[in-house]
Formats: sequence, structure tokens, C-alpha cells
Amino acid sequence: MDRIKLIQALLLTTLMISPMYVSKGFNLIEVVITMAVVTILLLVMRPSWVYSMAYSRASAEISTIYQDLKFGRHLAVNNHNTVTTCPLDQANQCHNDWTQGYAVFIDGATKGQFDDDDQLLLERGPIDSKDLIRSSRNQVRFTPDGFTGNTGSIRYCPLSADHPLRRQITISATGGIRYNNKPGNC
Repeated sequence: MDRIKLIQALLLTTLMISPMYVSKGFNLIEVVITMAVVTILLLVMRPSWVYSMAYSRASAEISTIYQDLKFGRHLAVNNHNTVTTCPLDQANQCHNDWTQGYAVFIDGATKGQFDDDDQLLLERGPIDSKDLIRSSRNQVRFTPDGFTGNTGSIRYCPLSADHPLRRQITISATGGIRYNNKPGNC
């Protein structure tokens, strides 16, 4: 018996654990050190996280615009109608502020304006308030043969006009839509 008590006493003093007191939580020093490590990690990771979110947002937005333009061209050719993609103002006329969203519609009598006799096919809402969209034209109109009649581009810039993650879509006069690897500033 005495040997067991002696071994227990040696173990307890070696491990610095008192038989009367066993910690069941964290002490203040452990909490402060943990918070300092977490804070440093967050500060180190923040720039890459912001960059990653901007990349993801830019890729998703330009891909959505690309798909919507393809959708509009497809419907123009298959339904033998003129289809317009443009941002609409309060009077339902096409304007050049693509940041507030845009609509895709079958454009009837009045070109470049959404009238009561036009059919709304798709509507997109505003983009993130930190980002920019610029276009060389206020609308992209596909004729029943799939042509646009003139060239144009739409540029998406996350966070600033000259951000390295900016993306661009180029539209040809024949209705071809492609991604541009060397976009200009917004």
C-alpha cells in the first residue's frame, strides 16, 4: 500500500497535478494566446480571401452574362424574332448602366425599348456594389438570323476599374460571343 501511495505522490508531483485540484477549463493565459494566434491567422489569410472572393464573383458574373447572351441569340434564331439584352431605365428604355441589372426580351415594334407587346424572357438584378460593368453599347440586339450588326464588348471589373481579375466578353457583328483574355479597364 505504501508503495502505491508513493508512486501516486511521485506522479502527481511530476505532472504538477494536485490531488485536490484538477483543472476543468482554460486559464486566462491559454485563452489570450489562442485568440492572438487566431487573430494573426485571420490577418494573414484576409488578403487571399478577398482576392478569392473577387475572382469567384467576377467569374460567376461574366459567365452569367455570357450564358444570357447565348440564350438570347439562341431564342432569336430559333423563334425568328429580334431579341434584345440591355439594362432598362424607369421608362423601360435601354441605357448603359449595366451595374443595375439587365433584361433579355423579345423586342417587337420599338427597338431598344421594352413595350407592353414585348415578351420578357429573363431579368437579372444588380451586381455587387463594389464592382463595375462597362459596355461599349447600351444593348445587344440579335436579329432573327443571329447577327448583331455591330461589334461590342462587356467588361466586368471586381473592386476597381483596373483590377487584375477583370473579365471581358466580346460580341462580333455576326453574333459570335467569346471571352476575351486581355480585357481593357472598366
